[in-house]
Amino acid sequence: MSAPPAPPPTAAPPTRPPTGLGDRIRANGSLLTTAVVWGSFFPLIDHLLQTWDTLTLAAARLGFAALGLLTALVLREGWRALSGPLPWRRIWLAGGCGLGGFTFLITVGIGASGAVPAAVISTSSPVIALILAWALGHVPLRRAALIGVAFAVSGGLVVVFAPGRAFEGMRGGEVFVLLAAIAWVWQSLMSQQWLVGLSQLRVAALLSAAGALNLVAVASILALTGMTSPMVDVSPGSLAILAYLALVGGSLGNFLWYFGVSRLGVTIASMYNNLIPVFAVLVALLLGTELIWTQLAGGALILMGVIWAQRGR
Repeated sequence: MSAPPAPPPTAAPPTRPPTGLGDRIRANGSLLTTAVVWGSFFPLIDHLLQTWDTLTLAAARLGFAALGLLTALVLREGWRALSGPLPWRRIWLAGGCGLGGFTFLITVGIGASGAVPAAVISTSSPVIALILAWALGHVPLRRAALIGVAFAVSGGLVVVFAPGRAFEGMRGGEVFVLLAAIAWVWQSLMSQQWLVGLSQLRVAALLSAAGALNLVAVASILALTGMTSPMVDVSPGSLAILAYLALVGGSLGNFLWYFGVSRLGVTIASMYNNLIPVFAVLVALLLGTELIWTQLAGGALILMGVIWAQRGR
């Protein structure tokens, strides 16, 4: 008689981020690239919401991102990467609820508050990450991390409140952006704890697929029952923007994010989110917006915070 199968492993502690210089350079480069890619996220989502309904746009964006990641995963690791003993319940919690919830909440928040107020709230990510990581027992509150977060948040606020920028004030949707930030940080922490041992490409693909399935299921049920009226724009321009947000912002961005988190931890990784307004400004420059020197100063503060928080690692 063969031995009974081993029970599924309990929650393992997250892997300790490597301290090698090469790993840190690659991780910081990945997160910087993510910030560049996500810099256009807020204005493009705000633009698409003029012709898409919130839930359908969220489901479509994450759905196409999941398809891109799953395709890359199968090409790199084979079909076996989608089978075998996997913690499906935890994948559903982190991906279906965490990542799917983030995608819906951030879309609602941008639509209800506007791109600039949403960018203001996004500067809270490092603080949320630091508090959640400490509360869950993942990291101690190191002095270097606290100082680094202070620099990063200050830099983000300098960027979004730079003199000369149009700011219309809060409009009520900011609470959804804050909830989205909490969901994003939580699933980032849990993915590295619950899915330890899996490649970061596999983590990104599985969580994105779970989130997309949840959103598609909810959107379909609400539409079939008449509770929502889907609105979709299939014009070439709209589909091109959606493809960019899904395949570049979602597929590539999510993979690079999980890779960076696995090496540096979610607190330091979240500081890069404060660079998103900086690159949003640079994208706006291509559309004729005038550059303000305080925006460059804010970007420098954020990078200083990221570097400072890694002291002694």
